[in-house]
Amino acid sequence: MKTNEPGDAVEPKLFDVAIDLLKQVDRREFYTWVVEFCASLLDSEVCALYVRTNQIDSNPRVCLVAGRLPPNHPGGRRMKPEALDSDAKQHSYRITAKVSGQEEPAYDGVTGRIASTGGPIRVAGYDSIKEVPGHQGRWDSYVWQGRPAEFFRSMLGVPIRDQRGEIIGVIKVENKASGAYTDVDMQLLEQIARKLAASLLELIEQKRELRPAIEEFEYRVPRATARSFEREQTGEVTIRHRRTAICHSDVYYFRHEKAREKLDERLPLVLGHETTGEIYQVVGEHQYRNGGVIEPKDRVVVIPLIPCGTCSVCMGDYGENYCPSSRFMASNAPGSLRTLYKYDPKLVLKIEDPSMEMAALFTEPMSNLGQVLNELGFVEGQNRMELVRAPFKTQQFDYFHVPSPSFSVVFNAVTQEEPNPRTVFMLSNPHGTSPGRHRIRHSNIMRKGLGLLGVSSGRPDVGKPLRVDKPKVLILGSGTMGFLLAVLLSEVYGLTSEQIVVTGRSAEKLHKFADMANWEVVKQWPDGSYDYVELGKTLRHRGNSGLYDVVFECVGGSAVGPNIDLAMHVLKQGGVLALEGLSDQDVEIDFGTLLSKELFVKGFYRGSLRAYEQSLGYITRYERVRSHLESLVDRDTPVNGLTGVHRVQSTEDLAKLFDLAGQKEPFGRLVVGALD
Repeated sequence: MKTNEPGDAVEPKLFDVAIDLLKQVDRREFYTWVVEFCASLLDSEVCALYVRTNQIDSNPRVCLVAGRLPPNHPGGRRMKPEALDSDAKQHSYRITAKVSGQEEPAYDGVTGRIASTGGPIRVAGYDSIKEVPGHQGRWDSYVWQGRPAEFFRSMLGVPIRDQRGEIIGVIKVENKASGAYTDVDMQLLEQIARKLAASLLELIEQKRELRPAIEEFEYRVPRATARSFEREQTGEVTIRHRRTAICHSDVYYFRHEKAREKLDERLPLVLGHETTGEIYQVVGEHQYRNGGVIEPKDRVVVIPLIPCGTCSVCMGDYGENYCPSSRFMASNAPGSLRTLYKYDPKLVLKIEDPSMEMAALFTEPMSNLGQVLNELGFVEGQNRMELVRAPFKTQQFDYFHVPSPSFSVVFNAVTQEEPNPRTVFMLSNPHGTSPGRHRIRHSNIMRKGLGLLGVSSGRPDVGKPLRVDKPKVLILGSGTMGFLLAVLLSEVYGLTSEQIVVTGRSAEKLHKFADMANWEVVKQWPDGSYDYVELGKTLRHRGNSGLYDVVFECVGGSAVGPNIDLAMHVLKQGGVLALEGLSDQDVEIDFGTLLSKELFVKGFYRGSLRAYEQSLGYITRYERVRSHLESLVDRDTPVNGLTGVHRVQSTEDLAKLFDLAGQKEPFGRLVVGALD
């Protein structure tokens, strides 16, 4: 029902009643309902809701919490949570204070102007909005696919104020179907904003906001509570905790540095996943994966990967590490830091010699890298690789004629929806346009183990093994993963130190690679940035050819982008870039170089069950592998005056170990011993 008198409108009254009911639903659904309601009421294609935050950086901002997109948008009508959460700063606008004597501040887009001035804005036509200073918002490239002049028709935006008049948000609608927005529309949206203000504050006060909120959001470490333990359950083993090495990914959860939706969903969480145990009890008869009957008192490696075992991935040859329904210790399943716990007997491996237990602690990270080398076709002891680039499925992708923002949207949507892990995307350019640089979602490539293959001429035989004898490799990253990779390549696969080059930011760490590889330090400038250009020049001219067959990216995080650029610069024609380091960020890739050099970029994620068994076998058979792994145990950092394996008798002891692990560089591990 519509009315010409907004004071008598039925919709705001219905809205007021519905607000009370919607306070019981999830906050994300609440925001989405508000956006859908306003878009429908005001007959608009687009609507966006922003909430004030002071937590993205030191400046107050309004941050996008829900959005409705135009019809036929490549990403769908509703803005997905992962798009909102991928980069909070990208979807936020500064609230700019006017300085005395300043005529007109440089407002951060139209949204930033509304939030800063408190004045509503109503425009019709792109020519009109161009007259508003700072009209080009960062959301334009997403909503209007980088072409607002073509798609944008009209806009109405108003501030959301609390009872004191302070601006706590902004709500905007765009592209009214029947033409321009009217005075009645303005009054109606302002009414809704007033009703909405109290509910936004109430949600935040109840600590239900996951996105950066008006007040500081805090997760508290829960205290341990006594729990009953049932010792009898047919078909399972009970494990007594022995040792757990504290991985930096555990520290991220402990310090609440993971994405907020993960923290909200998973905390409180038992941490620890690089672990060994002792069989405490076993009901029935069960066999180890690596041979022998499971018996009490056996020392075991506990595999933290818990695949579903029934999906097409688990039943096929893809590798259980890509199972979409898998669980993982200290991620979406309880970790190892428990005195006793039940576990699946198919997920434990026997340690034949108890003296190898400290080295066996690193079976889990070794399995990640063993999976990488298996998929790349490295052959044990033979100093060669026989890479089959597409053992399962290929998919053609030749959309470089699409404008950059739309290309990224299409590419991310296609890779996210790809149902088959380890699919290889054949990237070609039949339209002859400039491939350019595009931002892609790094996690899409990693978690499904997808591959990107540049094709500049013809169609390569991706099912035929690509054999490289004595491959020359570059390892980007001198942390634990880079070190373990060098150990495997050198001690198990037979590569010489002249074939392996490692880069890192610490000469002290790089000295640990001296008997396995050559190394180069990434030079740091006084402003804290790193000189990748100079490093690239050095690496290109190292050795005879100066170019590499394989580059391993083992850092992850914010270093992924610069490392990918460096890798493409120093790889040979037809070279391989292996992505091992994890990152939740989008990264920019030079697709022009990828196509012209016909590079193969491959993502990897965790290790399969076979890779765990294989890695423990390497630890058992290779003495030098064991000695290198034992050197990863931090025996120098004192806790309560003790070093080496740390006995934990209280939650305070455990918290102290995690605090110390978070302060040190991620090379080497603090080890938790008995839990009393």
